[in-house]
Amino acid sequence: TIDVWEHAYYIDHRNARPKFVETFLNNLADWDFAAANFAA
Repeated sequence: TIDVWEHAYYIDHRNARPKFVETFLNNLADWDFAAANFAA
């Protein structure tokens, strides 16, 4: 899951919520793990 409340991203990304989501999806999410769980 991704936390998009301001307390989660404001220090690093200020008001740029889309940039925070992009960073999460491209760099922090473990897509291999997610795919393995989805396939199970």
